[in-house]
Amino acid sequence: MDKKELEQIVQGVLEKLRSPEYHLPAITWDLEEIGVEYCVVGGLALRFHNLLRATDKVEILVSRATYAKIPDQLIGCGYEKRPGSQHLYYVMTSLAIPLNVYVEGEDVGGLRLPNPKEVCVRFLGRNYCTLEFLVEWLVRAGDRSNLAELITENDLTEEFAHRLDPDVRSRYIEILKDD
Repeated sequence: MDKKELEQIVQGVLEKLRSPEYHLPAITWDLEEIGVEYCVVGGLALRFHNLLRATDKVEILVSRATYAKIPDQLIGCGYEKRPGSQHLYYVMTSLAIPLNVYVEGEDVGGLRLPNPKEVCVRFLGRNYCTLEFLVEWLVRAGDRSNLAELITENDLTEEFAHRLDPDVRSRYIEILKDD
């Protein structure tokens, strides 16, 4: 093996270590181990629902009832507080993966966050938010680009609107027809 081949291998390993997907199993295992009710949201949830998106962070929705376990049991055990934020870093060796924690009841972009148990689907040992929740979040956030692609990739139709909260149905249908 020459120096160039070794550099390529090292770069590949480092790239993988910087990937949120690589760390997701450990993060979700930690959450389950301490009894936190959660579901994966954000860019990794988009990927779960067939929309490949680059992301540099892990985003989770946790229940209000179990949120206190995170700072009590994880800070100092591979997790650190991010300065000036309620969000955390997941730390592995010298790498820090941003971990955004959203708590049930918070208002995010006009969306009052539900209990994650109500909007999750379990797959390969992890809880991901449902497609309905993700669509509602994108509609309320005004993220037409990701929403249009999500609609296309999942072959969503006007009938899907009946599975959404009534207050977002008309905007969903408008985006569906525009794109």
